[in-house]
Amino acid sequence: RFVRDVARALGHLESLGLVHRDVKPGNVLVAKDGRAVLIDLGFAAFAGEARADGAIDKAAGTVAYLSPEQARGGAVADIRSDVYSLGVSLFQLIVGRLPFEAADDRDVLAMQVLKSLDSPELKRRGVSPHLHYLVQRMMSKEPSERFESWAALVADVESQLAGQRGLDWRSPTDDDD
Repeated sequence: RFVRDVARALGHLESLGLVHRDVKPGNVLVAKDGRAVLIDLGFAAFAGEARADGAIDKAAGTVAYLSPEQARGGAVADIRSDVYSLGVSLFQLIVGRLPFEAADDRDVLAMQVLKSLDSPELKRRGVSPHLHYLVQRMMSKEPSERFESWAALVADVESQLAGQRGLDWRSPTDDDD
């Protein structure tokens, strides 16, 4: 649900022509009704736009959540970078750590560009194959292999949530409608 709610918010930003560029758990609040609410548009930019300060050699966003193309520096704003960052957030929520960790930010950036996602924890923790697939696809090194739209990501997540409800052993309630 976290991913679905944040993806919907990011889809709304996209409809306004914006890309967030700093998606991470610290920029998500949980509302009283349980919805995830995206905050902090400090690094937001119009789609296709380089950094607002004109720098082309530095990435915008929080190092641990940057996509490989952002980690290389000079990447233009693109929803697929936000998809990657949301995938890092999902990995962290599932596993309890970041996928790439090092003492130095430069080492983290190098890992994001060069190292494949190694996720044995996703297999050991009883995580569904679909959730594992979702993290892998969202965190693909190649932007073209990630979800191309927020609608596609939301539809995938909602189909998984609907499938889980359909397999629920409890009797249905009015809240399930």
